[in-house]
Amino acid sequence: MTDREYEASFLKRLGKLEVSSFIKSYDTFAAVLSIPIIYIITDGGITRETGADLLLNFSVVSASLFAIILTGLTIITSFTDKTFLYTWQKVGEFENLVTYFQYNLILPIILNLLSLILYIEYQEEVMILLTGFFVYLLFSLYHLIALVCRYALQRGEFIRQEMESTPQPQSDKSDSLSDEELKQIYGLLNELKEE
Repeated sequence: MTDREYEASFLKRLGKLEVSSFIKSYDTFAAVLSIPIIYIITDGGITRETGADLLLNFSVVSASLFAIILTGLTIITSFTDKTFLYTWQKVGEFENLVTYFQYNLILPIILNLLSLILYIEYQEEVMILLTGFFVYLLFSLYHLIALVCRYALQRGEFIRQEMESTPQPQSDKSDSLSDEELKQIYGLLNELKEE
């Protein structure tokens, strides 16, 4: 038995976020709406030539998004002070943050795997579905962006409250230069410039 207070299972954490909110979201709506639009535009299927170009683009974009999302997760978890992380963990938001990032990291992996399968065994109709999934991937990033923005706003509020609750030391004049010292440095720089 472990003494950790977080849920290690991604699927259980995802379940806590109410999967129905993902299904009813605008990103799912955009993906579902894009499928019949693409079907109509392409007369029922994307040709192999066009599909090969799209598959390449899907792979490049999804790999780039994977790297960006992973970097974002690393920055947020590594460079946030422990007091703020502790507070977020206590209110249950930190687990949600990690889960959203993990969810958005899995989507590009799925897209790349499906692209590989379609590249090997091409199906025009399935390519339309994959294009809809790509639209979903792009729109699902909005949830992640909204979460990161909320995180940043809460982080700013946390710092403001922390700054207001602790008295700030008077600024030390020893680390600033006097007008006379600035003039002296300016004169030395001019001499170096002339030489």
